[in-house]
Amino acid sequence: MTGPVLAAVGSLPLSTTTLPPVAPPVAQRVKLLAPLRHRRFLLLMTGVSVSLLGDGVFLVALTWQVYLMSNAPGALSFVGIAISGPQVLFLLVGGAVSDRM
Repeated sequence: MTGPVLAAVGSLPLSTTTLPPVAPPVAQRVKLLAPLRHRRFLLLMTGVSVSLLGDGVFLVALTWQVYLMSNAPGALSFVGIAISGPQVLFLLVGGAVSDRM
């Protein structure tokens, strides 16, 4: 190649393009937690976090119990499919319904 290599977007040579800074300035990072100053949002995020933690503990306890009762790793895959199958199905159906509204 004899000419400069062009960037994927635009027509500027690669040598003149600039990359964004790796870490945002400190002032922008502090603003990330600003919504937590509102009491209602803080309560919502706390409730969502506790609920998600409880769901994770339940799934681990359920699979552990199934493994202790059956002593078969294949039973764990059946439990995983039984839990995630309906979630994926309803996720796809719900997405299609919400797109049509």
